[in-house]
Amino acid sequence: LQKLVEQSFFNLKNQKNAELELAKKCRIYAAGCRKRNKIEEAEIHESLAAKYSK
Repeated sequence: LQKLVEQSFFNLKNQKNAELELAKKCRIYAAGCRKRNKIEEAEIHESLAAKYSK
């Protein structure tokens, strides 16, 4: 999904929805990383979530 979003594969409306969905998935993954004490990986995905939630 990240590759498609970065390539602007979707039309304008769907692009924004895809970005929001990607941000949601990144937050979920980051929470799992924190739970498993993978702090660096969690921070990477949290920054991606912040990037795409705007």
